[in-house]
Amino acid sequence: MSNDMTRKGETRSGAPANAKPNGARTSASKAPASRPSAPPPKAGMSRSGAGSQPSQRQMSGQQPPQRRPSAPQPKASSSFSSRDLTLLIGGVMLVVFVVIGVLLFTSKNSSSSSTASTPTGVTSADTGGSNTPAVILAPEMAATLTAGTGNPDVQAAKTALASHQNITPVPTGQLAPDFTLPGNDGKTYTLSSFRGKSSVLMEFMAPWCPHCQNDSKFLNEVYDAFKGKNLQMLGVSAHPYGRDWEDKKGNPTTSTPISMADLTWFRDMFHVQYPLLLDKLVKSADDYGIEYFPTIYILDIDGKVASQIQSEQGNPITTARITGELN
Repeated sequence: MSNDMTRKGETRSGAPANAKPNGARTSASKAPASRPSAPPPKAGMSRSGAGSQPSQRQMSGQQPPQRRPSAPQPKASSSFSSRDLTLLIGGVMLVVFVVIGVLLFTSKNSSSSSTASTPTGVTSADTGGSNTPAVILAPEMAATLTAGTGNPDVQAAKTALASHQNITPVPTGQLAPDFTLPGNDGKTYTLSSFRGKSSVLMEFMAPWCPHCQNDSKFLNEVYDAFKGKNLQMLGVSAHPYGRDWEDKKGNPTTSTPISMADLTWFRDMFHVQYPLLLDKLVKSADDYGIEYFPTIYILDIDGKVASQIQSEQGNPITTARITGELN
């Protein structure tokens, strides 16, 4: 054999074929050291490193099975849920209903208060404006008041209230109806006694009437302006009840019949400088057709009606308006 042939039992390096490498373990019982795990194959590569072959499903054209989507996770509940919204709307509606109820109740009470001086069955023109309607009773209510017995003064006031039916004023130029009435100054006044002597200004009023109270300042100014100028001023009670009529809500049974004390109270409270005359039966008010308080009649020196003044909406009683009629 040639020299470059290796001898039997030798390796190419010349070492015996059965020789163990230097440092190798000699004990057959011990397992060889574990190899580190191979890295995962890259996409498209098999574990052996070769490219992955298409599967039979891919070769046949079938779509790979789709992975079932996972169930959606429940969302965290909102801090303001639909139930809260419903409760809020219900609460708001309840508040609205309560407010409407309060407004209706207040409006009803206000309406009742504004008509306290006009009992059921009263007929009158405009109850608004800047005057106070006189109490004109319907016939059925008048009959109720005149029936029955009781306190004579109360019964007389009821009868007087029921008897006042005329609201037709005395025409201009006509002779003024005469009367004789006591005054709060202790004197007695007869209207016809002033004929041929002086003009007369008469205010038909009621102590409880708010417009009469307000207008008293204008009449006081007229009194000062015409003092000593041949003008006699008089106030005449034109309602059978006194100053508590409003407080008693216009109740003919519980209200106090008018007396001289009511006229004295009115004089002192509102500084009236002219005489106030008491007409318990309000006959003069009926004769002059008083429909509103206050109503002013101006008589000329002959005792005839020169003019009539009422406080009207947009045309209230003023000092200038009264003096304009007197001049």
